[in-house]
Amino acid sequence: MLAIVGTFGTAANIGISKYLNAKKVPQLLAASASEKLNDPVNLPWTTTFFPPQQLEARLYAAWLLKNMPNAKIGVLFQNDDFGKGYLEGLRAGLGEKASSMIVKEQSYDF
Repeated sequence: MLAIVGTFGTAANIGISKYLNAKKVPQLLAASASEKLNDPVNLPWTTTFFPPQQLEARLYAAWLLKNMPNAKIGVLFQNDDFGKGYLEGLRAGLGEKASSMIVKEQSYDF
């Protein structure tokens, strides 16, 4: 196999990444933003199309801190790597203010 390009979904891409990398088959532009696929040491043959979800969530957090520093945030997140990655990024981006700004977190199954 020459390469696999544009496979869709976090779960599917994570599921095939170790196999493809073991066979040295390039997994190019995987349609996922999972941090688990952004691992050049263990997955050197894998690239993603989207920026990492934690980076995106940190950008939202930076906007909130600048424009709404006293906001109270309720987070509804998908109960998988995709949703948990955004939640981790939001917490990291809010830093020490995360515990006072995030008042409720609720996961859901997709």
